Amino acid sequence: GMVNLPMSELLLKPDDESLSFIAILKSRTVMEDVINKFNLTELYKVENIENSLKILKKNSIFIIEPEGTIRIMFLVKTKWFHLLDEEEMAKKLSADIVNYYIQKLDNVNRELKSKEASFQRVFIEKRYNKNLTDLGIAEDKLKLFQEKHKMISISDQSAAAIEIAAEIKAEILASEVELEVARKIFNENNHEIIKVEHKINALKSQFDKLNTSNMTDDFFPSFSNFPYLGLKLARLMREVSIQNQLFIYLTQQYEEAKIKEAKDSPTVLVLDKGVSPNLRSSPKRFFIFISTFISILILSCIVVYMLEANKLNIDN
Repeated sequence: GMVNLPMSELLLKPDDESLSFIAILKSRTVMEDVINKFNLTELYKVENIENSLKILKKNSIFIIEPEGTIRIMFLVKTKWFHLLDEEEMAKKLSADIVNYYIQKLDNVNRELKSKEASFQRVFIEKRYNKNLTDLGIAEDKLKLFQEKHKMISISDQSAAAIEIAAEIKAEILASEVELEVARKIFNENNHEIIKVEHKINALKSQFDKLNTSNMTDDFFPSFSNFPYLGLKLARLMREVSIQNQLFIYLTQQYEEAKIKEAKDSPTVLVLDKGVSPNLRSSPKRFFIFISTFISILILSCIVVYMLEANKLNIDN
C-alpha cells in the first residue's frame, strides 16, 4: 500500500548522547505512550499492545547521522486504492507521530537529567556538610595549638611549601569527589570516568615529586627535620589550607548542582520539525500507472476477443 514517510532531525546536546537518545526513543515506555496517544492498536487492527509494539517498531526508523544528528522517520500505510481523505489523514498522522516522538524524547530526557542532578546535589551536599565540619575541626585544632604553644606562624618559605602541597592535595580530594559522582552515573568504562582517573593519577604523580628519598612525612616530607612543635604546626596549617580549598570547590559544585536540579530547559534542539510528506514513498505513481494501463489493455483485449468470438458464433 501507499506509505508516507516524514522526516525530522535533532541536534543533540552533547553529541555523545546520541546512543542514549536512541535508547529512549526505542524504550517500551515511549512506544507504549505513542500507541495509546494515537490509538494504534485499533489502527493496526490487532488484538493487544504487544502486537502493536511489533508493528510500531517496524515502522519507526531512527538513524544517527555522521555529524551527530538523529533522523526520525515514521511509516504509515494505506490501502492500494483509497480515498484522498484517507491519504491526507495518513500524511498528517505520520508527521504527528514523528513530532510526538521528539516531544517524548525531550520529556523523558529532562526527567532523567533531573533525577541525575538531584542525586548529584544530595551527594555533594553531604560532602559539603562534612567539609564544613572538617574545616571547623581543623581551625579549632590549629587555634588551640597556637594558643597553647605561643606559635603563631612559620617561615615564609615553609608557608609557601605548605600552600603548594595543600593545593595539590585539595585538588586530589576534589577530583575524588568528582570520580565518585561519575561512578554513580556512568559505566566504569565511560570516558568521563577514565578522564577523571587520569587527572587524579597525574595529580598524585605531581604530588609525589615533592618527595625525596630521605624525607619521610607523607604529605609534607620537607618538614620531617623540623622540631616536633614546628612539624605539628605545619601539619595543622596544612590541614586548614586543604579544607579551605576543598570548601571553595565544593561550594561551587553545590551551587551548580542546585541550579542544575531546578533547571527545566529543553535538552534537544529540533533542526527540522516533522511535516506531512508531499510524496508517498511506495508504491511509485509511475508503476501504478503502468500496472493499471497494462491491466486495462489486457482486459480490453480479452473483451474484444470475446466479442469477436461471440460474433463468429452468431454468424455461423
